[in-house]
Amino acid sequence: AYMNIGVETVNTDIAAAFSENNIRIEAIKAALSEFNIPEEDIRTDYFNIYQDQNYGPFPGPDESLPSDSEDAGRYRISNVMTVIVRDKEQVDEILTAVIEAGANVVNGVSFDIADRTALQDEARTSALDDAQERAQQIADYLGVTLGDVVNVNENSSGGGFPVAEAAFGGGNLSIN
Repeated sequence: AYMNIGVETVNTDIAAAFSENNIRIEAIKAALSEFNIPEEDIRTDYFNIYQDQNYGPFPGPDESLPSDSEDAGRYRISNVMTVIVRDKEQVDEILTAVIEAGANVVNGVSFDIADRTALQDEARTSALDDAQERAQQIADYLGVTLGDVVNVNENSSGGGFPVAEAAFGGGNLSIN
């Protein structure tokens, strides 16, 4: 499982916002270590510091820009990490622990297969067998004999999971 979690802190004092953010991130990492999540399975996705600005309401021609706003001048610090959880049974427990430790950003949890190689090989073999059967069916219908394969082109579309795409009719395998 891939968990995208982190902390956003807000303060008019940038040093205070940064300090609070660091304290909460360290607490989250400590919580993750309780689940034996190795450091190499914790990766910073993004770290962002910006100051809130007042963009409205816009004044009329004879008015000046407002100088005060509740939000203007506050610093926002976001620190978001991707954490790999290798035991999917721990996902709920880990989410609870990191939220209790101070995470206030949870951008999602996604699941994947650690090593797709065997499944990709199996899907490719199945696709080639299917292509051979289809080609033979067409040749039989036309009363011709299949020749040697001239070209094989494998590609995937959409940025999804190639094995799933092939299994559900996505992707593309063409043989000439």
